[in-house]
Amino acid sequence: MIIYNILDVGAKCSNNCRLCRYRYGNKKSFDEIKEIIGSFSSKDNLKIMGGEPALRKDIIDIVEYAKKQGFKRIMLHTNGKMLSYENFTSKVTKAGAYLFEIKLFGPNKEMNDRICEAESFEHTLKGVEVLRKIHNLNEMSKTAFIDIIVPIYKENFEHLHNIVAVLEPHNIDRFTFVLTDTEILMSQVVGQLKNAIDSAIESKIWPFSEGVPLCMMQGYEYHISEIYYPASRKMTKISVCKKCIYSPVCEGVDEEYLKKNGQEEFSAVKESRHVKDILNLKNEKT
Repeated sequence: MIIYNILDVGAKCSNNCRLCRYRYGNKKSFDEIKEIIGSFSSKDNLKIMGGEPALRKDIIDIVEYAKKQGFKRIMLHTNGKMLSYENFTSKVTKAGAYLFEIKLFGPNKEMNDRICEAESFEHTLKGVEVLRKIHNLNEMSKTAFIDIIVPIYKENFEHLHNIVAVLEPHNIDRFTFVLTDTEILMSQVVGQLKNAIDSAIESKIWPFSEGVPLCMMQGYEYHISEIYYPASRKMTKISVCKKCIYSPVCEGVDEEYLKKNGQEEFSAVKESRHVKDILNLKNEKT
């Protein structure tokens, strides 16, 4: 399991996504950020989040400082817009960030920009192109890793496979499909989600899902993010979990989802040959 220290720099965001949990953070000073970085006991992995951290004028300094403190993996969680500027992307990668989580909400400008309530689609795609261009010009000391984060909303869940098709030519490393909108049931989403995972595998891109428990993803167990990374939301076990063979390795269900939709759609899995392997994966330290 790869565990990242989370550095929330509290920057504003140039998108206005209606279900975003991070856009209201208070901006921290550079001195405050240095103090937080120094407080982390492990100096292996660091994820820099906002709002939109790339909007900070001192983001290059933050990355450079983290690298000097010994962090080996520095990830930027971003909407990708600032990456469309070659000068910025060259500087931030040379400073030490080479892993990028980039959010995309739809397969076209109309859907994507309606969900994030901003002009975003074209800038984000351009950011991915620039990142790959800089890497191909050998301006980066390490290979750029691009994880496209796709928040699942009621507006886009039927188009997840189309998002894969749009990004496939851009040499993406990973897709992470994140159930975000509690207005839709998991049982509605799962078929489309598995279809998108199949599309990504066919395109030789590793796919993850996030926020959907193991009992809903039979046959796709190794594509569940929570096996490899700690859950990003508060999870809880429900009554059927006691009878489920996945109980020792499953985080449960998102508490906010349960408040909205209840637990009737979940059922215990009686048999699986994957439990031992999943337990070993969760116990691995990287």
